[in-house]
Formats: sequence, structure tokens, C-alpha cells
Amino acid sequence: MFDLPAPIVRGIHAYDKTWDFFFTAPKGPISFVPRDLEVTVGDDVAFASCLIHCEGTSAGALDLRLTVGLRKIRDEWIVMHEHHSVPSIEERFTNPSDAAG
Repeated sequence: MFDLPAPIVRGIHAYDKTWDFFFTAPKGPISFVPRDLEVTVGDDVAFASCLIHCEGTSAGALDLRLTVGLRKIRDEWIVMHEHHSVPSIEERFTNPSDAAG
């Protein structure tokens, strides 16, 4: 499984442990507030995306993007893919004209 924290892991329990750093030293009440939710649904496949503002974790305030892919299996929607990312603050990505020179 690829995710924000390294390393690549296999299984939900190993995945959960990669997020320990996020919750070890809370800076207040933890909140995840989604906005701008967009959902596209077919007969057996769906995608949802939104922006999320997060506060209170060890990482401090954080804005991230979330996209989830789902499949309908035996009348139940199952998450098959989840991707979350944060905007890059690296100058080579925020000001591409500087990176070319």
C-alpha cells in the first residue's frame, strides 16, 4: 500500500500503524472537516472527491485532498482505492519557471 507516510505496507493493521505519528501528540481536539464533495456514480463503480481541513493532530493544521474509488459488490459499496495528498510547498513545483533555469 502506498501512502503519505513511508514505508510501503501490506494489510490494514500495518497501514494503521503508519499513522501513529499523526496522533501521538495532539495539539487540541482533532477534527476533519470535508468540503466541496463531488460524487460520480455508475451501476457498480463510484468516485468521490473532496477537500478536507484537519486540525488538532501532531502535524498541526493541514489542508488535504481526498479521492475515493468504490465498487458495488453484492449490493454493498466497498472502498477499492483511496488517495489523499497535500499541496506541495516545494518551490520547484510552486514556481515551475524557476526550476527550468
